[in-house]
Amino acid sequence: MAFGICLLGGFKKRAPRALKEIRKFAMKEMGTPDVRIDTRLNKAVWAKGIRNVPYRIRVRLSRKRNEDEDSPNKLYTLVTYVPVTTFKALLKQLEIFPAQLLSVCPLLTYRSYVPF
Repeated sequence: MAFGICLLGGFKKRAPRALKEIRKFAMKEMGTPDVRIDTRLNKAVWAKGIRNVPYRIRVRLSRKRNEDEDSPNKLYTLVTYVPVTTFKALLKQLEIFPAQLLSVCPLLTYRSYVPF
Protein backbone atom coordinates (compact mmCIF):
# COMPACT_ATOMS: atom_id res chain seq x y z
CA MET A 1 0.00 0.00 0.00
CA ALA A 2 1.19 3.51 -0.69
CA PHE A 3 0.81 6.28 1.88
CA GLY A 4 1.65 9.96 2.18
CA ILE A 5 3.33 10.84 5.50
CA CYS A 6 3.68 14.34 6.95
CA LEU A 7 7.16 14.88 8.44
CA LEU A 8 6.77 18.17 10.32
CA GLY A 9 8.00 18.68 13.88
CA GLY A 10 11.30 18.95 15.72
CA PHE A 11 14.02 21.30 14.55
CA LYS A 12 17.60 20.44 15.46
CA LYS A 13 17.35 16.72 14.76
CA ARG A 14 14.58 16.62 12.17
CA ALA A 15 15.92 13.89 9.87
CA PRO A 16 16.44 11.24 12.60
CA ARG A 17 13.07 12.15 14.10
CA ALA A 18 11.40 11.84 10.69
CA LEU A 19 12.81 8.34 10.25
CA LYS A 20 11.53 7.38 13.71
CA GLU A 21 8.09 8.71 12.79
CA ILE A 22 8.09 6.73 9.53
CA ARG A 23 9.07 3.60 11.48
CA LYS A 24 6.31 4.24 14.05
CA PHE A 25 3.72 4.82 11.31
CA ALA A 26 4.71 1.58 9.55
CA MET A 27 4.47 -0.40 12.81
CA LYS A 28 0.98 0.97 13.45
CA GLU A 29 -0.34 0.43 9.92
CA MET A 30 1.12 -3.00 9.20
CA GLY A 31 1.18 -4.49 12.71
CA THR A 32 4.78 -5.74 12.63
CA PRO A 33 7.39 -4.63 15.18
CA ASP A 34 10.23 -5.33 12.70
CA VAL A 35 10.36 -2.40 10.22
CA ARG A 36 13.13 -2.02 7.64
CA ILE A 37 13.70 1.26 5.81
CA ASP A 38 15.04 1.21 2.25
CA THR A 39 18.24 3.16 1.50
CA ARG A 40 16.50 5.28 -1.16
CA LEU A 41 13.97 6.45 1.43
CA ASN A 42 16.80 7.25 3.85
CA LYS A 43 18.57 9.29 1.16
CA ALA A 44 15.34 11.11 0.26
CA VAL A 45 14.82 12.16 3.90
CA TRP A 46 18.45 13.24 4.34
CA ALA A 47 18.75 14.89 0.85
CA LYS A 48 18.57 18.48 2.15
CA GLY A 49 20.38 17.89 5.43
CA ILE A 50 19.45 17.21 9.04
CA ARG A 51 17.21 20.27 9.48
CA ASN A 52 15.49 20.64 6.09
CA VAL A 53 13.53 17.42 5.66
CA PRO A 54 10.72 17.32 3.07
CA TYR A 55 7.31 18.33 4.39
CA ARG A 56 5.64 15.22 3.00
CA ILE A 57 6.92 11.99 1.57
CA ARG A 58 5.21 9.14 -0.30
CA VAL A 59 6.12 5.63 0.84
CA ARG A 60 5.10 2.09 -0.04
CA LEU A 61 4.66 -0.41 2.80
CA SER A 62 4.96 -4.12 2.06
CA ARG A 63 4.74 -6.93 4.59
CA LYS A 64 7.16 -9.80 3.88
CA ARG A 65 8.11 -13.12 5.42
CA ASN A 66 11.24 -13.14 7.57
CA GLU A 67 13.94 -15.44 6.14
CA ASP A 68 15.91 -15.47 9.40
CA GLU A 69 15.03 -18.50 11.57
CA ASP A 70 16.42 -16.89 14.74
CA SER A 71 14.07 -13.91 14.56
CA PRO A 72 11.08 -13.93 16.94
CA ASN A 73 8.94 -12.18 14.29
CA LYS A 74 7.57 -14.15 11.34
CA LEU A 75 6.92 -11.02 9.27
CA TYR A 76 8.66 -7.71 8.68
CA THR A 77 7.63 -4.49 6.94
CA LEU A 78 9.73 -3.01 4.15
CA VAL A 79 9.29 0.74 3.66
CA THR A 80 10.31 2.03 0.22
CA TYR A 81 10.31 5.51 -1.32
CA VAL A 82 7.79 6.44 -4.04
CA PRO A 83 8.82 9.60 -5.92
CA VAL A 84 5.87 11.83 -6.88
CA THR A 85 5.76 15.21 -8.59
CA THR A 86 2.84 16.58 -6.57
CA PHE A 87 0.79 15.53 -3.57
CA LYS A 88 -2.47 16.95 -4.94
CA ALA A 89 -5.37 14.47 -5.06
CA LEU A 90 -3.31 11.54 -3.77
CA LEU A 91 -5.14 8.96 -1.69
CA LYS A 92 -4.15 5.73 -0.03
CA GLN A 93 -3.70 3.25 -2.88
CA LEU A 94 -4.23 -0.45 -2.51
CA GLU A 95 -2.20 -2.15 -5.20
CA ILE A 96 -4.10 -5.07 -6.66
CA PHE A 97 -2.86 -6.85 -9.74
CA PRO A 98 -5.31 -8.21 -12.35
CA ALA A 99 -5.05 -11.86 -11.23
CA GLN A 100 -5.75 -10.92 -7.61
CA LEU A 101 -8.59 -8.66 -8.70
CA LEU A 102 -10.28 -11.49 -10.59
CA SER A 103 -10.01 -13.78 -7.58
CA VAL A 104 -11.64 -11.10 -5.42
CA CYS A 105 -14.35 -10.14 -7.90
CA PRO A 106 -14.98 -12.86 -10.53
CA LEU A 107 -17.54 -10.71 -12.40
CA LEU A 108 -14.79 -8.45 -13.71
CA THR A 109 -13.17 -9.30 -17.01
CA TYR A 110 -9.81 -8.14 -18.25
CA ARG A 111 -11.55 -5.77 -20.68
CA SER A 112 -13.45 -4.00 -17.93
CA TYR A 113 -10.40 -3.79 -15.66
CA VAL A 114 -8.87 -0.32 -15.62
CA PRO A 115 -5.49 -0.08 -13.85
CA PHE A 116 -5.08 2.58 -11.19
